Amino acid sequence: MSTRDAAIEELTTALFSLTRGIRSLAHREVVRVEGLRRSDVALLRQLVEHGAQRPGAVADRLGVGPSVVSRQLTSLVAEGLVTRRTDPADGRADLLDITEAGRARLAELLAGFVAFLADRLEGWDDAHIAETARILEELHGSLNPCTPSTELEGTAS
Repeated sequence: MSTRDAAIEELTTALFSLTRGIRSLAHREVVRVEGLRRSDVALLRQLVEHGAQRPGAVADRLGVGPSVVSRQLTSLVAEGLVTRRTDPADGRADLLDITEAGRARLAELLAGFVAFLADRLEGWDDAHIAETARILEELHGSLNPCTPSTELEGTAS
């Protein structure tokens, strides 16, 4: 095995470990906000970041099938976190948007998660945190060249 292959294997192991850890942390934080699943958080974040959009666009950005988004929407609309209305540009299509209640619920969840991470990263200086974020965004862009790095999901699916 070459030195590069060994380094990439080490990176792979670290990424799998990080992914498991982040999913576990995200699950605990999502459970704290009653009724939301990690996948709900990812959908709500898409609506905050990209505004009103068709369900297919949300599915594309999340890398899931339209039926997955459709199932999620049932509970999010019923809870008043998302609205669904006819797209004025095409009366056959729907547009999804996040409600103020959805924004507040998402903000509460994200604030809790940020506070949790801030506590865990207490020994890290701001420059180290910023550099880590930059490297992770760069890695995300290299691994997912069709997805803008701004769509990096810290609490996603």
